[in-house]
Amino acid sequence: MYMESKQRWRHTVEIRSRYSYVEFAEKGCRFRLGRILCALFWAGTDRPGLLFDHAVGWLSTNKILLPGITVLERFVTEIRSRMESRLWRMLIKNLSATQQEKLNDFLIVEDDEHLSLLDKLRKGPVSVSSTALVQALKRVEPARNISVKLPLYRNPPVK
Repeated sequence: MYMESKQRWRHTVEIRSRYSYVEFAEKGCRFRLGRILCALFWAGTDRPGLLFDHAVGWLSTNKILLPGITVLERFVTEIRSRMESRLWRMLIKNLSATQQEKLNDFLIVEDDEHLSLLDKLRKGPVSVSSTALVQALKRVEPARNISVKLPLYRNPPVK
């Protein structure tokens, strides 16, 4: 089978020498791609499939041999996870103890309920009517009562 043969490695060497491609593991490749993916995450393109597609395009454009699909998938997932953690740290950084407690209350599931308040808020109205609009406005009232002011941060530029 080709994937297990030595010919595969000879082809990799030939592609590198003939077309000036470099390995994904070479110095700087992962770093540069990681920076671009971080910027895309901050710009809002955070769906894993889109980030993965962008990574494949960037690697191809920059003449970097594509790693195995699972290697690239793990890399994109790691970047996305790191950026999500950074986002959450930034959002809770300046919250008071009272605000943190109010936010934690959104996660509590009452004994007679099946969903937390956060789960209820995540489910939007299913019909378009004045009644549904009133219910939606009532649904977000607990969130308004938290009165959490989130700081604005400068997003990294997309290159």
